[in-house]
Amino acid sequence: MTSPSDTPPFLPHVRPDTAHTRGALAHASAATGSLTFALLAGLFLGGCEPIDGADTEVTASAEDTGKAIERLIELSTDLDPNLTSDHHDRHLHARRAYVEELRRAPKAIGLAALETFKDVEEQSESAPILVRVNLLDIAAHCATEETVPLLEALVVEYGHRIDIRTEATLLLGTVAPERAVAILTPLLERTKSTSTLPADEFLLQAYVRGCEGSGTDPVPILADVATNIFKQDAARHLAVRELGKHKTLYSQQALRSILVESTGNAYLRRKAAQSIREVYSREEACEIFELVATMEADNNFLAFLADIIQDNCE
Repeated sequence: MTSPSDTPPFLPHVRPDTAHTRGALAHASAATGSLTFALLAGLFLGGCEPIDGADTEVTASAEDTGKAIERLIELSTDLDPNLTSDHHDRHLHARRAYVEELRRAPKAIGLAALETFKDVEEQSESAPILVRVNLLDIAAHCATEETVPLLEALVVEYGHRIDIRTEATLLLGTVAPERAVAILTPLLERTKSTSTLPADEFLLQAYVRGCEGSGTDPVPILADVATNIFKQDAARHLAVRELGKHKTLYSQQALRSILVESTGNAYLRRKAAQSIREVYSREEACEIFELVATMEADNNFLAFLADIIQDNCE
């Protein structure tokens, strides 16, 4: 158990919670989750013994690194479910703050998180998913160059847990935007989804992040996904919403097509109407809404169009 004085020096704003939280963690140590925490911490700390002959500065750095990873594992391990909600709330807020701080930590922390993640994946199948996710997150942010090859492999290789692969996909879009665009573009261009990949929604979310970070135009892929009836609905909804952020002829045509051509997905058409308000002038958008209303056979959607016309066109 870490104490306030054990908080690594490069994280001055993060401290273990009040006595209440320390008590909560003490209670949690009696639960099965603490056994997992002890095991995971042991995986890392067992590999962090000072090298014989190392000077004091290097040894202190290794010690601080070990404490940081141990604290991350501790906060990423669930408390006893029988504890009251205030304990869980404090634990949640402490975890979020600590992860945010660690993302700006020295590279040594990222390398340690990367090695610990690999050890956990190989040796502890029962490790909590949040422990794995947060270790991978810190590795990606603090040791990006060393972690990107692993992220790429997790995105495309079958056999890893799908939740870990999904997290790796999103992280790749954040920390290596150009690589994300290169890898995800052909995956999103596939006509049909595949169960061997993360869901289309997360592939597209990571792709959008990659486009933002690399200055790539996302509209062609967004339009393809939005108009592809074989893509998962959540991905199409996201694509339509994102198209509303890009006022181009291509995005206008895609959104109009979705609104005019009834596909049975009324929610998708509603999202298209909302995005049309963003990418067309008021006069053009109203003209489209009124035209569609004259041909609409779905009474519920017709009522929606009547509302949007009243709110925006009268």
